[in-house]
Amino acid sequence: MESDQDYGSSHNGFREVWEVLCHRTKAPLLHFTYWGFMLLGVIFFGGAGIWYELIHFDAAHIDSLKSALLTFPPAIIGGAGMQLVFERGATNQLRMFAIIMVFLVLLILFLVKASLETPAYIFTSILCAIASLWVWWIANALNGDLKDNIDPQAPIGGDATQDPPGKTDGFTV
Repeated sequence: MESDQDYGSSHNGFREVWEVLCHRTKAPLLHFTYWGFMLLGVIFFGGAGIWYELIHFDAAHIDSLKSALLTFPPAIIGGAGMQLVFERGATNQLRMFAIIMVFLVLLILFLVKASLETPAYIFTSILCAIASLWVWWIANALNGDLKDNIDPQAPIGGDATQDPPGKTDGFTV
């Protein structure tokens, strides 16, 4: 069992998890493939129940939209949270962040289901969906399959320190 002295005075788990979250939030920002997967795969296809209810919206039957909004965040955050917990090389702080976020989103949704009127219910469900999508983003930020394949030599046509192939005799500038 470790003692308090093993951590030293410079250990700050809050700062460490904050730095990891900031890095994972920024890492995929410029990857078109990542955005495409998230928008199409997670939001469009994953939110199919919400889209269906919005297309067939009838104010008299708003309960079906409320149910769709209730079930989307747990599906996203549950899978993403488990992905972070089981990720090889993840720190304990990142795993605990995932567990806390899953717990908070589920707690908020279940409390909201029982107590809020429709406008506040929909607003809170949307906030929980955004939090769930952020956890998904964090969980998949380092997934190499979702990053754009960038050939670092493509813009220059190859190694600029070597002579180009073929003959260049007879060219004048």
